[in-house]
Amino acid sequence: MARIIVAEDDTALAERLQSALMTAGHGVGVLDNGEDALKVIRSRHPDLVILDCQMPKLSGIRVLEEMRKSTDLWDTPAMMLAERRGDNDVARALYAGANDFVKKPVDADELVFRAEGLLEHSGRRTKRAREALHVA
Repeated sequence: MARIIVAEDDTALAERLQSALMTAGHGVGVLDNGEDALKVIRSRHPDLVILDCQMPKLSGIRVLEEMRKSTDLWDTPAMMLAERRGDNDVARALYAGANDFVKKPVDADELVFRAEGLLEHSGRRTKRAREALHVA
């Protein structure tokens, strides 16, 4: 089980993503603005962060930039959600250090698949699984 933060201001989409990720066995917290998301990310140190590029108070890209400057969060995998026509957002997100991006409308199953790929690649899911099983 990975700990995942989803920061998305579209309530229906956020609930759909939370449900899909929880069904896949992950713990998921949802926030609707970037300012609150950054506070929670700093205090909880999640295994994966999923950020909407355009959010109130602080954009997902700014949240990501702050994460990449942090000695505690710089290597936390981050997936960005971007509007279908937001090619500029995608380029900015990748430049800011996003590990992956998904264009809206989001297919929840694809997002779970890609999220789990990021977790496996980062070793975070495997590490947590070992800790849970008390395997050295």
